[in-house]
Amino acid sequence: MTSPTTPIPENPSPEDAEISSSPEESLASVPDDSAEQKASAEEELFLPFFLRWAVGLVVAWLIGTTFLLEAFIVPSGSMAYTLWGLHYQFPCEDDGFPVVAGTEVQPREQLAICPNCGKRHLNVHEKSPLIQGDRLVVAKQTYRFRDPRRWEVIIFRRRGSASVMYVKRVIGLPGERVYLFNGDVYIDGDLLRKTLPQQRAMAILVHDQNYQSSETPPRWISHTTDSQWDLERSSFHYPIAENATSPSDSETSEENTTDSNFPVGTSEGFDWAIYRNWERTSGEYPIVDTVRYNLTVPRAFNQYRRVNDLLFKTEMKLEGSGTFAVEITDGRELFQLQITPSERSVKLLKGDEEVASGNIPPAIDFEQVKLEVSLMDRQFLVALDEELILEPYRFAAKTPTAERITRPIAIGAKDIRVELSQIQLWRDIYYTDPSTDQFHRRNGRPIAGISEPYQLESDEFYVLGDNSSNSEDSRFWQEGPGVSRNLLVGKPLFVHWPSQKWEIFGRVFQVPDFSRIRYIE
Repeated sequence: MTSPTTPIPENPSPEDAEISSSPEESLASVPDDSAEQKASAEEELFLPFFLRWAVGLVVAWLIGTTFLLEAFIVPSGSMAYTLWGLHYQFPCEDDGFPVVAGTEVQPREQLAICPNCGKRHLNVHEKSPLIQGDRLVVAKQTYRFRDPRRWEVIIFRRRGSASVMYVKRVIGLPGERVYLFNGDVYIDGDLLRKTLPQQRAMAILVHDQNYQSSETPPRWISHTTDSQWDLERSSFHYPIAENATSPSDSETSEENTTDSNFPVGTSEGFDWAIYRNWERTSGEYPIVDTVRYNLTVPRAFNQYRRVNDLLFKTEMKLEGSGTFAVEITDGRELFQLQITPSERSVKLLKGDEEVASGNIPPAIDFEQVKLEVSLMDRQFLVALDEELILEPYRFAAKTPTAERITRPIAIGAKDIRVELSQIQLWRDIYYTDPSTDQFHRRNGRPIAGISEPYQLESDEFYVLGDNSSNSEDSRFWQEGPGVSRNLLVGKPLFVHWPSQKWEIFGRVFQVPDFSRIRYIE
């Protein structure tokens, strides 16, 4: 059982402060016939003058803290990786990736797993001191003027627990019917789709090519034995080659066989490099809904669920008259994106059918451009430098469940020089069915919005934690799943004091981690 993510208020108590008299009144008491005495008095009043301003600022801050803003600490990890609770943090012994592991329950044997390469680390308390949870600045008056928006992170109280505050994400709005099925959210019978900024805010990292394992096979492989792709480093390179290989005229690599009905990186005309997902204990394996922040909450093997909703990110440089391509599948449909810089054009194929096309804005510079390709919530999105270049392409599912996919994405090149860096693959949150969880099944907890849609009242909100398998939220509360308006506390604005450890002369200190100070979407 995990503790709820309960922000702990950090309310400083106002201190009494005596306000000194104004400088004008004090200066007026100095005799006019003594210039030196007057100058001396002015110097003596210089410090009290600024002290008065300082006291005024402190008082204004206290008023703001009381009525407008307030600081909270996040003690647990039900919103990981968006927000971190009390945790350990240390570099992976294999690929150097920064491992973060929560501490809600202390086990006999503390085990953390690197989310990037799968390396298992025992006794993490010996590798890192406990680090405090994120500290939030919360705007307390926001919901006096408007309701929370969908996907917004909120601070609230629960019914019957007015002294305890929680932080979750809003999923369902007043009057809606909420239903969770196969990891997705349905509102009033319709699949809920996220915008690209919402996907960025909630996505969970699957693999970052900047951190490469020396103990496991490479994640990215060439489709053919004589491919021109250079995949050995954190950055990928493809030269302009007149005799570029393709599946039609070259032998397929032995390690690149697949039994999927949606094989990526097999279309003719391109030289392909393919991502294969890899687990240390299972080898090539589908992406699943594991959250490796959860140090102490093991799940049975059959409780993991496949996740095929993905977001691919990279920074790229393209040069030449040819085409760069990305193929991606969710186990239901296969899409191919083609980008031709010389024509400043982009084209989207679904299977063999062209379903969308467009022009690339003149402001996009292919000397260095950020590419994002998303296949989540039955919609295809593509952005250059964080701006959509095609309208969202939405589609219905052929089947209710996706196929078993271990190679969901590929990159291809034809007559074009390609340089890729910052290569990352992310996945969507999979909202778990708690009825499959051993703890909740054993204790007969109520489950709202799982077995059947839950109807919210006219002033209720349905909330979930991002760390779905380790979150106490609207699915479980015995007093009812809805959070009414009168229980809303405020909107977290930003994380202002995440901490990290520094070791100096053998002593460990916790200092601000400025890389994680950020606005909360």
